[in-house]
Amino acid sequence: MNKTFKLSGLGGSYLLGMTMGLVGSQCGTPILLAILFLAFASGKWLYGATLLFVYALGRKIPVVAAGTFTGILASTQVFAAMNQMLEKAAGFIIILVGGYFAWIA
Repeated sequence: MNKTFKLSGLGGSYLLGMTMGLVGSQCGTPILLAILFLAFASGKWLYGATLLFVYALGRKIPVVAAGTFTGILASTQVFAAMNQMLEKAAGFIIILVGGYFAWIA
């Protein structure tokens, strides 16, 4: 019995969004708290709404752009040929940065 759990459509999108929100909250929550502090300290609701709107744009535009253009890049032959080399280079850079952080700790 090989049962595979597949969720697509609106339910899958919702579940993926909730998961990404949970994962990304550790990075975004301190910045969000600082923005909320500035908004409450100013006492101007429009200023606070503008700060939150710009923060949301800055957080979501790169995600939407990456999701939109990943399929296009993967289908081009130039990127497909360089993909393995880019993955190895990115992995090497991550190892170097991790080693640097371990060194200075």
